[in-house]
Amino acid sequence: MVDDDGYDGIRSHGVDPDWNPFSTPRDDDPDDIGWDDGSETPHANPSRMSRKGVAVLTACTLVIAVAGIGMVITESRLSVRHDQLVSACSDAVASMNRNRERLEGLVAVDLNIDGSVLDGKRAGRYESLRTIRRAPSIQCDATLRNRQLESNTAKARKQASAYVEQSKRVAACRKEYDKTRSEKSRRDDMTRLSSDLRAARDLLDRTAGMELSVPYLRSRLADTVEQAEPFDGADDADHRRVSALADTLEDLMGQIRENAGL
Repeated sequence: MVDDDGYDGIRSHGVDPDWNPFSTPRDDDPDDIGWDDGSETPHANPSRMSRKGVAVLTACTLVIAVAGIGMVITESRLSVRHDQLVSACSDAVASMNRNRERLEGLVAVDLNIDGSVLDGKRAGRYESLRTIRRAPSIQCDATLRNRQLESNTAKARKQASAYVEQSKRVAACRKEYDKTRSEKSRRDDMTRLSSDLRAARDLLDRTAGMELSVPYLRSRLADTVEQAEPFDGADDADHRRVSALADTLEDLMGQIRENAGL
């Protein structure tokens, strides 16, 4: 039953309806600084940090993280740069060796010539071009520092360019040689034709009225002399035609001398 003050009688049994075994006891005394047993007040928490401290700690953590990421990125970039230098050095050395091999082939073919055709100055240049500088020993090991790799790359590229330039000079020397040889050969054939024409006329005069075992040889020689005379001393004469006429004159004269017993 509920009495006049609204209480249902539970208090009479010693139970307070406001009591909760899991609640924190209220401190109704503002001057009370702790429990009766002298323990620390439950409102004080030494592990709790102020908002300012949390912000500072967070900022420091972010700075350390950013610095760590930056170091990783920097180290990665340095590693990539080093790999690029090693690759560039290796490519430069390979190019240098290829250029030297190409130069050796050009010298073996293009400079396989008769040096007597060249005059003193060109003969000296010809001999110098036949000499090929030995390729320097250049290392591109990954253990080398970047500065050394850059230096070795520049050295290899410089020597590769030197081989290319020498190859160009070899080709120019061969072109000049071919032109000189052609001009010399033309002059020699023109001189030979003039000499053969004089010899052929003399032979025709000497064998006039003679009976040869092959009678038509004199007539053929006379016809060839008539064909060759326009080319004698002509500056624009076809070199191959001049050479062929000189060969024919010499062959016919040889047969006539044999038939005439001269």
